[in-house]
Amino acid sequence: MFSGGLPYTHMNFIMRHMMKKIVEGKPGSMDTDTSRDYVYTEWDGVRRFAEDFAAQLEPAAS
Repeated sequence: MFSGGLPYTHMNFIMRHMMKKIVEGKPGSMDTDTSRDYVYTEWDGVRRFAEDFAAQLEPAAS
């Protein structure tokens, strides 16, 4: 499972308000400043996972 983001600036007023309320109720350090977007994905980890997964799909050399 990978983290995503909170694209507040791409949401309408109601969605921003709902997401802010959801985030406020969660433990951790998620941000609630709705004037900007947040990205929580750790892209190096995603790349490593994809490379490891792809390596497992390659047939073993005989």
